[in-house]
Amino acid sequence: MAKRSIVYVDGFNLYYGALRGSSYRWLNLEQLFKLIRQDDEIVRIRYFTARTQSADQDIYLKALQTLPLIFVEYGLFKSKVIKCRVSGCSHAGT
Repeated sequence: MAKRSIVYVDGFNLYYGALRGSSYRWLNLEQLFKLIRQDDEIVRIRYFTARTQSADQDIYLKALQTLPLIFVEYGLFKSKVIKCRVSGCSHAGT
């Protein structure tokens, strides 16, 4: 009997940590996790993200929502400016 599993995905960390600039930007998460966890019964994939002004993001999220196991959860994106505390540093923090 297969183990039932729910997968939780942080969309920003997945994209900026692994997918950006790669050929896997349009990754089918349902297929990926079925391959990774072949002995499990994946019952749900919860994809957490925040809306940006990106048309590509809108297209990807619409595509994800066509997959029966994926549920997109929206949060809020909070940007912040980071200032270097080293004296004489000119890094703008971007």
